[in-house]
Formats: sequence, structure tokens, C-alpha cells
Amino acid sequence: MRLRGWIGLATLWLGSGGCSGNAEADGAMSACVPSCRSGYACVGGSCVSACNPPCAGHETCVSSGTVAACRSDDAGTAAVDATSPKSDVGPGVDATAVPDATAPSDVVAPADGSACGRPGETCCDLRYCAMGGECVATVRDGAIVGGTCRVAPAGVNECARPEDCTGAGEVCGGPVVSGAHLCFQCGRSTGTLGLLAACTSSAMCASGLCSLRQCSTPCATDAECATRSPGAVCTAVRYANTISATESVFVTRTVCVRGCARNADCPGGQVCHPVLNRVTDHLDFICQDTPAMTGPAGTPCTSGETCQSALCPAALMAGRPSVCTAPCVIDADCPAAAPRCADYLVARPSGAAQPARGCFLP
Repeated sequence: MRLRGWIGLATLWLGSGGCSGNAEADGAMSACVPSCRSGYACVGGSCVSACNPPCAGHETCVSSGTVAACRSDDAGTAAVDATSPKSDVGPGVDATAVPDATAPSDVVAPADGSACGRPGETCCDLRYCAMGGECVATVRDGAIVGGTCRVAPAGVNECARPEDCTGAGEVCGGPVVSGAHLCFQCGRSTGTLGLLAACTSSAMCASGLCSLRQCSTPCATDAECATRSPGAVCTAVRYANTISATESVFVTRTVCVRGCARNADCPGGQVCHPVLNRVTDHLDFICQDTPAMTGPAGTPCTSGETCQSALCPAALMAGRPSVCTAPCVIDADCPAAAPRCADYLVARPSGAAQPARGCFLP
């Protein structure tokens, strides 16, 4: 039988915001503050349903440790987890990847069921606002403790795609800051590197934008990115403008980066890594620098935090241990320690199930 369980997805690459200059993306880890209540798992800094597949409408997901199960709503109420210590995310943390672009719903509600993401409402996951809005976050003692969404004001020469820029030699790059507003902006680039080339600064890229250590460009759809460069997908990246020690402004924007279905799709030094896409309610797989976690596919695990792929799914068969997985298409994509490429389910940002393929024990 297939076990009902949850994946641990703890590592998302973060970047840095800039004003009147560029915001670059680099790496850090995100945590859930406050901690997720019973039935929810911390996935890339977000509380999502711990049950995969999701529970039916008359059921509630209840978790204990690394085990989660659906329980009928007439079986009693779920316990609430204790409050976690302060987050290690503070001022200056800048970009969290999330990709694609044709969303059925781009609002991800908090675990307590309260509304979030729209202007005047609280920021989802303390950082995310839907429909291009900005999250004005409050920081206390180095931790984000709350935030409110607002409509993003129009910036000078603001653009959403390269086609918005009509001046000779102009590209849609950045992001730059107008007041406290982060946006992409039309301007000339002095960079020479092509789309998806490795970069450490937007100034290096002909597109005028370096996101997640790749030359990128703003986008609206996966198809648009694939036309610009085969294999590219439209992923969302969250940038931050640190206003002061007590205030930061977060925005989520979509850009083209290298997509993947297995590690072999990525250049040397990178792996195929999952990222949460709150814009499309999707878990996307993109090429990113190999994270610090040391557990390759086949390593025993209880949480994705110890896995190179950030994925520790439930075993395919009852009684088998969970091991770190890796994205795959066929068995040949998997290592000897986890040689079987099989279908399983991962959690979207909303907690709904999404089909995926990963390496498992035989």
C-alpha cells in the first residue's frame, strides 16, 4: 500500500533587494514563524497541509512528528502545536523562488484559516501578497513578525516584460526601487552574458537581470520563456527592500530560469531543486546551486532539511523507511541507493496534491 505522508521541503534560495540599483538572488534557509499547527508542515517557510494526498472535505489532517493522517471531522479537534522560537529570517533577506504563470488562485491562506494576500489583509506566510501587491513587513529583533499587503504603486519606466521597453537597446532589468517600491525598469544594459548563463550580478547579463544566480528576464508564462531559451520556465522570485531595522517591503515577480526534470538537466555544480510557486499554486523544479545539505537520494531521512533535494517523501510501501529522493524521469536517472523512479505526490503551496516523479528504494 502507499503510505499517506508529507514531504519536507525546507530549502529555498533567497536573494537580496536593491534600490536605485539591482537586487540579486542568493541562498539562505527559511523557517515557519509561528510554527505550523497540527496537520500542517513547514514547506519552504510556508505552512501547508501535511497530508498527501489531501484530505477529503469532511476530514482534517492531523500530524504527530513525521506522521500525518486524515481524520474524520467528527473524531475530535486537532491539537495546536507549541509556538516556535524566533525565525532566523530578518532584515536584508531578499528573494525566495516560486515559478510558472497561469494561476487558478494565487492566494495562499494561513494555517489558521484567516484571509490574507489582498490589499489591506495580512501578508500570506508573512511575506507574500497576491496580484502583484507588496507586503510591508514588520521586523522585531531580527525576525519578521507580521505584515500588511498594499497595492504596488507604479514605478518610473516600470516594465513587466522585455516587450514593454521600446527604447533603442533597452531591456527590462533590475529590480530597482522607486521610493519604497521595488520593480523592474526599462533601461540599457552593459552586460554580455546570455539568458540562463551563470551570474553573480545583473550588470553581467545582457538582459539586465540576474536571478537565482542565472541571467534571467521578466516573464508571464512558461511558453514565453521556452521561446526565449529552450528548457527555461517562468518562475516567481521574491525580492525585498530593507527600509530599516524594523521594516522591509517584499514583492513577488516572475522571471525565466532553467527548468529541469532530473539532475542531468542542470549544469555542473547544480541540482534539480523544488521551489514553491505561490503565483500558480505549483511546486516547480528548477536548476539551482547544490545546497549545503549532504543527503543524496537514498539517504535515510525524517525531514527534507537533511536532503540535497529538500524532498523526504513517505516510502512507497508500508514498513519501508523514508529516504531522500531526487527528481527523475526514468530509472536510469536514479542512483544505486534509490534505483526506482516512481510516481508520488507532493504538496502545492495550498496543500493540494501535485503528481511528481522521484527516486525510491526498490
